Amino acid sequence: MHYIGDRLMLGTAQFGSKYGITNNSKTPNENNLKKIISLAKENQINSIDTAMNYNSEIKLGNVGIGDLKVFTKLPKVPEHISVSKWVNENVYKTITNAPLYDTTIENAELIKVAYNTLISTKIAFSNTLMELCHKLPNTNVDDVTNALKLANRRLISGYYMDGGMGDGGGCHPRDNIAMSYLSEKLNISHNWFEHIMKQRENQTEWLAKLIIENSKHFKINILGKSFKSESNLTLGSPAILLKNILQEKQKQINIWDPIVDGNFEEFEKKYQWKSEPQLFFIATKHDYFNNFPFYKGSIVIDPWRYIIDREDIELIRIGDSK
Repeated sequence: MHYIGDRLMLGTAQFGSKYGITNNSKTPNENNLKKIISLAKENQINSIDTAMNYNSEIKLGNVGIGDLKVFTKLPKVPEHISVSKWVNENVYKTITNAPLYDTTIENAELIKVAYNTLISTKIAFSNTLMELCHKLPNTNVDDVTNALKLANRRLISGYYMDGGMGDGGGCHPRDNIAMSYLSEKLNISHNWFEHIMKQRENQTEWLAKLIIENSKHFKINILGKSFKSESNLTLGSPAILLKNILQEKQKQINIWDPIVDGNFEEFEKKYQWKSEPQLFFIATKHDYFNNFPFYKGSIVIDPWRYIIDREDIELIRIGDSK
């Protein structure tokens, strides 16, 4: 059985221009466009015919087309320009208000599933709070989550969404431990907070393994002690945790921080940084380390992916396989 939508498409020439010799009316407003699109869907019409010259695509983007397929006509793509980039900038953005993000197919697939699982993560976290509030006196989950929704600079934003070292400081790890204890005491169905701390420790264990695998016969140096860049705050620092894990594995570790320790000349002479190639792990994202005098042939492991390329060193950017 064939539906009408298998054979017909919704034409959009009159959506953005006074097209047609009998067209004496203005172009339809957004409310009427929504009605037209809705009527087309009701009649199993699942495709739209458009073109850049119709001036209809921005309107379609404003009203939304849902899962309708879009067939468009394009002018000649200018020479020396990426076709995919040109189509994205000149076509895609005219039919949606969503931001454009140019990336690889592999990244796109991971972004899609990460997007969905991050939503699941938010739901699971909120439901954990709901269970806590059900068992704690004088608490209400809606009051708690509504307050968190106001934190649009650090929580509901892009903050803390960059790969790097684990969480640190005097507050975050402490509060996760406290919430883990409370979850056990109240017999919460799933101890979310214990797994947050385990992820931090397991990731640091993985970083230690990565260092050992790439160390060859080189001396191992950790650059940075503080948990926050451009600061001297070391309480709960993942850099210190990494050092301790490596030492537990019987590795000799040099560690230095330009803000915490200073005295570069003293430490350089002690660790012979200017005399032989060594392995360096960038534990704290200090700007200083982009000017660090790595000896020729040194291996630099950067979990922040900010160290500038140098021809005379081997630079390993964790999380960048391109």
